[in-house]
Amino acid sequence: MLASHGDLSIVLDHVADGVTVQNRSGRLVYANAAAARVLGFAGQEALLATPPAEILRRFEMFDDDGHPFPPERLPGRLALQGETAPPITIRYRTLPGGEDRWSSLRATPVTGDDGQVAYAVNVWHDITDQKRTEYRQRFLMQAGELLASSLDVEATLGIIAELAVPELADWSAVHL
Repeated sequence: MLASHGDLSIVLDHVADGVTVQNRSGRLVYANAAAARVLGFAGQEALLATPPAEILRRFEMFDDDGHPFPPERLPGRLALQGETAPPITIRYRTLPGGEDRWSSLRATPVTGDDGQVAYAVNVWHDITDQKRTEYRQRFLMQAGELLASSLDVEATLGIIAELAVPELADWSAVHL
């Protein structure tokens, strides 16, 4: 058994996944080192001192289909309302102009002695490499199908170039 809160913090600081705890008002009261790093803060203290709205302004968030993801649907927000939401996948981009990354997010409500939600424990796991691999495999599969479907080389290569944008690249060109 861990002897103290400090021991638990030491353990959680060695977890690769981001872990945060929000109080009833949505303010962060705990963040491990991975959470601070992923969210772009120099350390946990800086992250904890930042209001939630300011943290969210650092990012653009999207669902799996590329549609904007509203912050009120984040699992932690739902957990604070007493809901246990299934894990979600979210794509996010650090502003201004950062790279796209993906995370699997989940949250659990923690109730106090009064039976009301006192905290939400949020955990997110970076799945960027997995998602990039999925996009590449999907691109190769679709490109293979297109290459096999037509003998018109120029038209087929043009379609394949379009297929690469925006999934794998910002722009694409074919030079014959």
